[in-house]
Amino acid sequence: MHYNFFIVNKIGLLIYERKFPGCAQLDSSDLIRFGATLSALHLLSAVVTPSGLKKSGLKMISSKFFKLCCFQSPTGVKFCLVSDPNTTDMEKMCKKAYQYYSDYVLKNPFYELDQQIRFEGFDREIEKLFAIKQ
Repeated sequence: MHYNFFIVNKIGLLIYERKFPGCAQLDSSDLIRFGATLSALHLLSAVVTPSGLKKSGLKMISSKFFKLCCFQSPTGVKFCLVSDPNTTDMEKMCKKAYQYYSDYVLKNPFYELDQQIRFEGFDREIEKLFAIKQ
């Protein structure tokens, strides 16, 4: 079961958020804090990685209540999925969302980089990817 899906731009601003049935209700202040905190954690995790290991940043946070997966694109945009702790293939799903982002958002001539994402085609693909029932 998935709880939330977020896209955070390279400067830490939340540019897309999708709630799934049964997820926690986050207000706009929570969403702003989430984007900023996630970006800071991603950066800090790369900094504290011991020398000799790949400094890729935050990839997964696991607890007994949830699992958060973060996939960072080559341009620094982060795709984050919060799911049930037993969920598998989260990184694969984030990478697929990145593919949809590339196809439906970045190729859209009306999209301005780092702005909120509001495109029906992208929403439809995200709904199918995460099997969201409206």
